[in-house]
Amino acid sequence: MNNITIVKNSAGNGVGWLSQGFAYFRAKPASWVGAYLITFGITLAISLVPILGSIASSFISVFFTAGMMLGCQAQANGEEFKVDYVFQAFDKKYSALIFLPLIYIGLLLAIIIPVAILMVLLIGFSGAEMGRNNIESNPLLALLFGLVILAFTLPLAMGAWLAPALVVLRGFKPWEAFKTSFMGCLRNISPALVYGLLVLFWAILASIPFLLGWLILLPILVTTTFAAYQNIFKTENNLV
Repeated sequence: MNNITIVKNSAGNGVGWLSQGFAYFRAKPASWVGAYLITFGITLAISLVPILGSIASSFISVFFTAGMMLGCQAQANGEEFKVDYVFQAFDKKYSALIFLPLIYIGLLLAIIIPVAILMVLLIGFSGAEMGRNNIESNPLLALLFGLVILAFTLPLAMGAWLAPALVVLRGFKPWEAFKTSFMGCLRNISPALVYGLLVLFWAILASIPFLLGWLILLPILVTTTFAAYQNIFKTENNLV
């Protein structure tokens, strides 16, 4: 069931992910914008709940993303995308999705705690006030800490990116989906870098007219994620 091949693509495929993703969006733009507005509204409302709201919204967001992956799959099969796809991953058969945020949070804490301890030790060795002043006044030291954190958190983002699609569309166990997503991204660093730079460019443009462009860009980020999933993972009959 989980026998797939990770395809190594050229850098130009990063452009293809955006092109294919935009094609999915263009087929039903109103439905995609409406779907994302619903998910954003629900997630925002839940996140406003004190203490547990932000945690709960992280879990619910995974199910919304997985539901939209199901919608993308329907479009790939010639069907129309409908708004109610955003709720389809809440079915019992997709309950394993709940473990994806747990994996991410657990690994993130495993990174943040040692880095925080290291910072405390460095500040302690140099004197509390002096240590803080060194970090604030020395941009290279601050940059070093930033790069260390980025070096450890980037693999987490790579593991989380395609994991929901692998769980709902291929039946992967959460940890296997996380690892497979990471390996897929690792083998496709070049197109992923091109994709990321183009997304950054469009994000800047989307922010100019009072952030209104994000109404289009955010659902396109979902459809392009599915396009990347399609492009990276193949089965024997070339369909995922």
